[in-house]
Amino acid sequence: MSRSDIIEKVKFWEEQDKINEALIPRVFEIHDTLKKVTHDHVILQENVDGIEVHLKNITKRQNLNEEGFKNLKKLIQQNVESCQTNYKQLKALDEKIESIAAEVLNVSKNTTTEMPDEREPGVISEGNNSGLNKAILVLALSAVVISIISLFV
Repeated sequence: MSRSDIIEKVKFWEEQDKINEALIPRVFEIHDTLKKVTHDHVILQENVDGIEVHLKNITKRQNLNEEGFKNLKKLIQQNVESCQTNYKQLKALDEKIESIAAEVLNVSKNTTTEMPDEREPGVISEGNNSGLNKAILVLALSAVVISIISLFV
């Protein structure tokens, strides 16, 4: 080898050494950055997995709540319909009781309340007693029915 070949090779290796001195810190820096990015990616993936599990649980609970609300809505509708039916029945019963009470009052107005001479004052004859008893019973029953109706209204 000649001296000029050796000088060229020395210059070549000196330039390679300068390049290596500049590149090696960059390679370590890139390596550290890559390690950090990989670590952050693992943490983010764990967070995403946790969020997905949480989202699935929320979706399940939401579906259960929606189903529960649908069932509750059906029950409320059934109760409303039942109350409406009961109200109509009570109203019809009240009308029937009022008509019976009117008849009883008519009957008791048409009966005489003459006192026989042998009875004490204030005692009503036995024939008139049954009509008055019916009237009192019907009026008491009407009061009970009206009280029940007022509870539902």
